[in-house]
Amino acid sequence: MIMAYCILMYLDGSPRFRRRALWLYLFAAAMILNLGSKETAFIYIAIFGSFLLIYFIVRLAQRRYHLRGKPIRSCSVSCWAA
Repeated sequence: MIMAYCILMYLDGSPRFRRRALWLYLFAAAMILNLGSKETAFIYIAIFGSFLLIYFIVRLAQRRYHLRGKPIRSCSVSCWAA
């Protein structure tokens, strides 16, 4: 849960807290603690890694083809409201 919260706050948190090194440090600490019990650590790392890879590819495509993107928050609210 801490890893997911740190990723989401780093990528699309409130403007006051977005893109701060604190979220990366907390994510790294949570990942190290997660690796203490290796049963599920590799699965969690694969899940978060695939999420970040897809996010990175979408951001590259938006920059390359000059596409406008929606913030994560507006998509999640509209998707759940439907």
